[in-house]
Amino acid sequence: MSERSGYIEDGGVVLAWCPRHKTMEKLHQLEKSVVVLVEWVPGQMAAWAKINEAYNILTGEVMESGLDEETTELLEGIVTEGYNGWTKSIDVTLTKSYLEDLSKAGHTTATLFWPTPGRRSPRRASSGS
Repeated sequence: MSERSGYIEDGGVVLAWCPRHKTMEKLHQLEKSVVVLVEWVPGQMAAWAKINEAYNILTGEVMESGLDEETTELLEGIVTEGYNGWTKSIDVTLTKSYLEDLSKAGHTTATLFWPTPGRRSPRRASSGS
């Protein structure tokens, strides 16, 4: 898979070799596929891997975000609204609302990407990874 490859059919094995943001957008909707992701910079895709509960082949562990379902949905809403670069006023309005909700829940960048040890998120039925 690359930036130039077209539509990715869900349900197969996808190799994402040192992907950039544009390539990662294509992975967001996959639910039944196995995604093999190779990073260019170690840790660069850690947040994505945690949110998608990826299996880390180096450690033999399933990565977990530590986020509850509500927080995960708010973050996914931000991604959805930003898909076209927040070009519509409603995109900006909804994103600001999601950010305010995250703030009200006490989340900062640190709590979202480095959650409290031992805090577990609910398992999603289909993680896409």
